Amino acid sequence: MTSKPKPSALFGKQGVCCVEIARVGYDVLQPWQRNAQIKGSGTACVLEDSQNLLTENTTQASRCRLLTNAHVVKSATDIRVRPHGSTRRFPAKIVVYAPDVDLALLEILGSNEAVDFEKVIGGKGLPMAEELPALQESVHVIGFPAGGSTICITEGVVSRIDFNNSRLVIQIDAALNPGNSGGPAFNAAGQVTGVAFNKSQQRNISNIGYLIPIAIVREFFRRCTYANRDNNVNYCIYELTPSIPYSYHTLENKSLRLSHEVPDDIHGVLLTSVCETVRGALSVGDVLTTIDNKPVADDGQVVLRGDELINHGYLLRGKTHQEHVKFEVYRDGILRQCPPVYL
Repeated sequence: MTSKPKPSALFGKQGVCCVEIARVGYDVLQPWQRNAQIKGSGTACVLEDSQNLLTENTTQASRCRLLTNAHVVKSATDIRVRPHGSTRRFPAKIVVYAPDVDLALLEILGSNEAVDFEKVIGGKGLPMAEELPALQESVHVIGFPAGGSTICITEGVVSRIDFNNSRLVIQIDAALNPGNSGGPAFNAAGQVTGVAFNKSQQRNISNIGYLIPIAIVREFFRRCTYANRDNNVNYCIYELTPSIPYSYHTLENKSLRLSHEVPDDIHGVLLTSVCETVRGALSVGDVLTTIDNKPVADDGQVVLRGDELINHGYLLRGKTHQEHVKFEVYRDGILRQCPPVYL
């Protein structure tokens, strides 16, 4: 008795597309000087929640939106999208560019092209995971990396969840190469758990790649607002993610604690400068002890989940649209609850 063949990992993944770019950069010191046109490539995908950005007044041509990395389409003058399993290249344009989270949203140009594109990808996007993946959870990344012209699958495990360069990232040991950027990473359930965007460039370090967590992608969608001008031209307003509104120093040094008269039972980080937007709540010299009732350790870390720790900055950078934050500080020998602020 013959067994049924195992389904391909590409089954149901028609929403993964190759993105071909023509770009013309410029010198920031001489912006009137244009560089020579160069070609590039990356990966994009159609996700389920990207369709929730639609308003009642949007046209059929605006219904096909693809997610990719902002650095993939930076300075692009021409964008062509080729769905997996198709030889046709569809013209596209950038409708949302978010360098703060390295994400961008593309839109298929033309009503007829949009209809044909939806038919090719099967009319629906890829499902999205609900939570961060667990450590050592298996993931496979699909994209169009260098080394060939066809779609490629690499597999690995989640090595760590980290806060790197002011953003929450998922570190994996699957091979990521130029062209993988913007490609979806799937968990064992076939849900998109992250978007590939970077790999470690340090010497003597290998098998380290980074994903943008799907939670960041969801928040990216929520920060996009579509509207129509009077001439019925659709446009998008994107609200940047909040930055960390202060600089700080860790309080692991005993001499530093003595100089600022911080008792042994008080833990947190010492604020060295504060942004104008939060000066009604925070002051220079405060010891920040909790953020939204989550204790901050002397090295600046908080509990992510279970026994996993992460830099407290992720609590601020991960704030959703119109969500306030509550700080508790140690000031003048007293623990004080600060009024809620919006970042």
